[in-house]
Amino acid sequence: MVSASVSNGVLSLELTDAFANLSGVDLSLALSCISMTFSQMEGVEAVELSTEHLPIGGQAKIRLDRDQILLEDNSLEMAENTLNVYYADERYRYLIAAEEKTKLEGTEEQAAFAISMLGAKPQNDSLHATLPEGTEILDLSIEDGLCIVDFSADFYRNRPSSEAEERLTILSIVDTLTEFKEIENVQLYVEGEALSTYSRMDLTMKFTRDETAIGPVRAGLNEVDATLSVLRKNDWTLTEVPMRVKSEANETDSDAVMSALLNFRERNGYISPIPADTEVLSLTERGNRCMVDLSKDFAAGLTTEQSELLAVQSIVSSLTSLERIRYVNITIEGQASGLTYVNLNQDFE
Repeated sequence: MVSASVSNGVLSLELTDAFANLSGVDLSLALSCISMTFSQMEGVEAVELSTEHLPIGGQAKIRLDRDQILLEDNSLEMAENTLNVYYADERYRYLIAAEEKTKLEGTEEQAAFAISMLGAKPQNDSLHATLPEGTEILDLSIEDGLCIVDFSADFYRNRPSSEAEERLTILSIVDTLTEFKEIENVQLYVEGEALSTYSRMDLTMKFTRDETAIGPVRAGLNEVDATLSVLRKNDWTLTEVPMRVKSEANETDSDAVMSALLNFRERNGYISPIPADTEVLSLTERGNRCMVDLSKDFAAGLTTEQSELLAVQSIVSSLTSLERIRYVNITIEGQASGLTYVNLNQDFE
């Protein structure tokens, strides 16, 4: 035991981190024994347990009253619930679902358990935990479809350094929580405060589920492992976003990538720099060169030098992310002209 104090009838016990290693029946018995023992003391109506750094059964603190304790073990009668928890794949490109089991019953308790598992080593050695080291769940609540998670300072202090890992950290939490039918949106706090940014991503928003971040890519089902170059809306910087794209039977990979880019809509702080009404009139490949002819809506929707540069770079970067494409030619209505600031009469790479 690290420390003990009594306030308003509640005995608060802080234990060593070793206690957090208990689970299932072992944890239930340990909690019952501690609670029943100390609740016999005069003035103690409840016992609240925590450890130095780690959550207990997915919760930062557990409080038990004496009348909550069953004197007979019914754990074997309780059905195990199977939860989908989304870890990062080996290359930090996609989330991969792994099944975790718990006998916790309430949605909030199960959700807290699922998120705590994101900080544990996955049973599959090819997957990576996504929750930053030392992160604790201080509070988790669900109301009207919104799940608010309050993390300890280590969630921010030990945040990932790379943008790919940062994105998967956030989306692993969001996609894991939105597995529950009661949760549609997720909002993240640190020590009770809403942060403006993580490393680069906007943390002020309510996040929604992103199926395109979930792998694996199934080539046998005509899925393409694409990398779209889209805008991070909080600072208008182009960033690479891996995306599992479905190609139709008569489409090339470059067709599928351009279709995904043109149909990309604002999602969790990312937005396409391509004007919404833009259409691909034709797309052809010749060797390592891709030629894209766009409708006049492309030029009409770009009103500044920055918007032109970002839109062209987005198309070029997205297409050249495909292994066989090195050069991109862009025309508008068949002409290598139409933009005010960017010269289209050149090879982009």
